[in-house]
Amino acid sequence: MEFSSGYRYGGLCREIFLRLMAAAATLCAAIVIGLDKQTIDLYGVYVQAKYYYSPAFAFFMVANATAATYALLSLVIHYKSNATEGYLAARKWLFFFDFVMTLVITSGASAATAIGYVGVKGNNHVAWIKVCNEFETFCYRMGGAVSASFIGLFIFIGLTVVSA
Repeated sequence: MEFSSGYRYGGLCREIFLRLMAAAATLCAAIVIGLDKQTIDLYGVYVQAKYYYSPAFAFFMVANATAATYALLSLVIHYKSNATEGYLAARKWLFFFDFVMTLVITSGASAATAIGYVGVKGNNHVAWIKVCNEFETFCYRMGGAVSASFIGLFIFIGLTVVSA
């Protein structure tokens, strides 16, 4: 593959690295939350916590899985666009979808963070109790998934800046 300038080749390497890192972070977040469940014995009754019991956590998982899939598919688009004449058109679309994925991850991570905060602290004004006292393992894993998602978010922000 021939490149017309050193800048284009350096940009290719930088973007491939960022897209791989974004895919890894968001895929880790999606896998951790997808496998996160805990069963406890609460006064003789077995109670389970799973991510899909909360619409916010379900959206969080779908948002991260979507972003990871996009990051991997964009690698192919990025590679193919560098080898063809449609470089500028592909760059515009990659910028647009990088920005959209940044927004999707922001909304998913924010929703999960808000519900996670209520799970840790509760809300005395509406009589919502703290659930992370009982479901500690579930909450720790959820915190790890949210952290990985925010890392993916910052990487996607970097991708959006680099794509611009």
